[in-house]
Amino acid sequence: HEALAALGVTFSEAVGQAAAALVRDGRFEEAVGLLAQVGTVGRAELILLQADALLCLERPAEALRLLPPAPPADEDGVAVPPRTAARWYNNRGCLLVCASLLAEAEAALLRAVELAPDEAEYRFNLSLLHWRAGERRQACEGWLVFRGHPADATAATYRRLADETTPRAADAEGAQSHASGALHASQAAALDRLALRYFEELRSSEEFPGYWDARREVAHGSHEPGIALY
Repeated sequence: HEALAALGVTFSEAVGQAAAALVRDGRFEEAVGLLAQVGTVGRAELILLQADALLCLERPAEALRLLPPAPPADEDGVAVPPRTAARWYNNRGCLLVCASLLAEAEAALLRAVELAPDEAEYRFNLSLLHWRAGERRQACEGWLVFRGHPADATAATYRRLADETTPRAADAEGAQSHASGALHASQAAALDRLALRYFEELRSSEEFPGYWDARREVAHGSHEPGIALY
């Protein structure tokens, strides 16, 4: 501990760096063993790493048991930083989805988005949850607004935006490490297209009756034969 202090690194930070390196290398069992050996009580970052490793080992139920509804304070009783808390709620929400506890998952993901509103990964996960739960308009509208797309455009506008939305080849090639947790550009683009196509169809269904109603009004107001629509 004294050697670490001399380097300006805490014990928890050193363990976290070692465990994260093991997870990045795919050595999940070793990461779980290391964290179990040193202990993670009151160390939210280490608990999150342990849960990540367990999830990679396809043990989501064990991972979920590590993440109670709220992150613990640190060893000195200090609350975790908002970014760490947001990650906690996001990861817990994803694990709750794995357990098919969708209402609890939504609450956790909403909290993650509230704490870190500019974090694309958390908004992405929330939108996917809403889509899975059948709340498709809510899923697409929330994502489009977050991405800076209009929520009140015409079908033609959404069609054009969807046609223009394609991931670059470089984005598709960028493999993610097990521990990165980053939202890949191609994943974001895929959800962009899904949401834009959904709103294109939605607006088309709304615009179509209005189009024909307008045509009927024009037709009934004209004295020219052969153009009345019934």
